[in-house]
Amino acid sequence: MSTHKNKAIVIGIVAVFVCFTFIYKAFAQEQAQKAADNVDEDAFTVETVSGEVSGITKHYISIIYDRDYEAGTEEEALIPFDPNTAFKHKKSIDEIKRGDLISVEYEKPTENSKRKPRAKTINFIQSGVDNLVSEIVDNAVGQQE
Repeated sequence: MSTHKNKAIVIGIVAVFVCFTFIYKAFAQEQAQKAADNVDEDAFTVETVSGEVSGITKHYISIIYDRDYEAGTEEEALIPFDPNTAFKHKKSIDEIKRGDLISVEYEKPTENSKRKPRAKTINFIQSGVDNLVSEIVDNAVGQQE
């Protein structure tokens, strides 16, 4: 009788273990589904890109941030800006010209976000070669008359 009783106890323990396994699996799936459903649709990271201004439109600024002279290639970022975009060392986008060196701190949406990218701060670094003003010197040093 004791072997029969031991078998019943073992079967009972196995049955309880199997039940808890299924309950845990269902709970884990439910938690995973909740996590997937609770994706922050407004999530973003803040990143910075620096480079040469290659173009400016009414709502976008284009920046060449990597140039490979040997291969003849460029990497360019097109970043939207809006009236809330802040400017450092310049008052507005109208003061920034093609060829200027800038850095842009922008909001980059995460993978599941419905947010659009946006420039937070445009930091003017230096005037570009295209914008330099030169003066004609009549009598340069060392010039013979």
